[in-house]
Amino acid sequence: MARKTQRAKLHLSDAQRNMLDQLSHSRTAPLREVQRAKILLHYADEVPILQIQKRANVSRPTIIQMH
Repeated sequence: MARKTQRAKLHLSDAQRNMLDQLSHSRTAPLREVQRAKILLHYADEVPILQIQKRANVSRPTIIQMH
């Protein structure tokens, strides 16, 4: 049985969510900023870290470091 997560909740305002969504789809922003935006959006939606890793195509340590 999976254990309950100990992660802190991340609450984003509508303006923050819109800004991160635009950044996550950007083709001109630096890759690190695009990845961070994707990670934060998934994290705010309470997606498990393993799924974030697959969706954002980054390593687990990168996710843990960025949130």
